[in-house]
Amino acid sequence: MIDLWESLQEAITESETSREEARTHYRYYYGDQLPVSALRILQDRGQPVRWENEYRKIAAAGKKSFDDITGAINLVRLTN
Repeated sequence: MIDLWESLQEAITESETSREEARTHYRYYYGDQLPVSALRILQDRGQPVRWENEYRKIAAAGKKSFDDITGAINLVRLTN
């Protein structure tokens, strides 16, 4: 039972990098795309914070999910 618990703890620890990367992609997809420095510059200029989320536009146009799009991108990378 101890080996099983140690294996679980190791898996959790080793996969943390992947989970953090997934959280970063999730935040980016839902609009957290500009760095703090760029947001500060826009705010200082009195400009609205606006950007276009290309992934979301593609998904809406093709009624595909974000996973479908990233899967297609990864497939193209693998075949090239």
